Amino acid sequence: MTLPQGRLMRLVAPPRLSIEASLGRLRALGPGVVADRNHRYRARYRTMSGAAAAVPSFDPFALMHWPGDQACAGDARVAMIDTGLDLDHPDLRGRGLAVVRVVDARRRPASTEHGTLVAAILLRGLGAAGAGGRLIAIDAFHRRDGVDEAEAFDLVAAIDAAMERGARIVNVSVAGPDNDVLDAAGSAASARGAVFVAAAGNDGPAARPLYPAAYGWAIAVTAVDGRSEAYRRANRGAYIDLAAPGVGLPLPDRSGRVRLRSGTSFAAPFVAAALANYGDRLPPADGERLAALAGIARDLGQPGRDDIFGWGLPQVDRLCNP
Repeated sequence: MTLPQGRLMRLVAPPRLSIEASLGRLRALGPGVVADRNHRYRARYRTMSGAAAAVPSFDPFALMHWPGDQACAGDARVAMIDTGLDLDHPDLRGRGLAVVRVVDARRRPASTEHGTLVAAILLRGLGAAGAGGRLIAIDAFHRRDGVDEAEAFDLVAAIDAAMERGARIVNVSVAGPDNDVLDAAGSAASARGAVFVAAAGNDGPAARPLYPAAYGWAIAVTAVDGRSEAYRRANRGAYIDLAAPGVGLPLPDRSGRVRLRSGTSFAAPFVAAALANYGDRLPPADGERLAALAGIARDLGQPGRDDIFGWGLPQVDRLCNP
């Protein structure tokens, strides 16, 4: 892929020329060219069963002291880059949602469960009855060899779609490798005022950083349980910014049956919805946005920021009563 002066192209390496050699030639074309492999990204989570499913349920919004009346809710538009949605799910039905699909129409659609659960969290966090009109759902996934995945090319196209539709906050509950083109696109959108919230990843405490969460333009969110203890499968490191509920979350399936889900994918939308509550009060600069959330966070773990919980767990009622 290349990104010369804002144009996104998908290219194929010439015969008998390696991908690395092809990338070298592209990068040599000029200073405006950004090129990289078309990396793949996934949205992973776990459905708890057996003994794990016997863990007592909890209200994740109560853990963050979410104001019940939504009196301080802002009106910022929020985009989610994820799978498609099941619009017949009980939490999405009748909410006025539409899905923007950026993937080639010839690709097999991915399953909709992951995106549907993320959307359900965002809608409840946004609160008002008209929240469906503020949420922009962008489907960047396809199904390949029995696995749901998004390519870097489609993630970049999804960022463009979010910006074209006026999104101020972008939730990205996917994780994968470092990619120069994705980094350039996210950085450019951030410079235009977009705030990115990304799942830290579920590869374990010793795993390498995952992206886009580890980019400087993203707010990386890890997961905690109902006792504010760390998710044992979550990534850790210097890039972790904040924590949010993401372990044993009681989320209903299409039939309305509540099942317990875990993953940093589900922690990120809590922070994205919290940012939407700032509305016009949201600071303009990247560092100021994170500082604003850090300022309303309940410290977890070691005093101050740490590699497990970041700055801690945001307490949303402090938005109404700063």
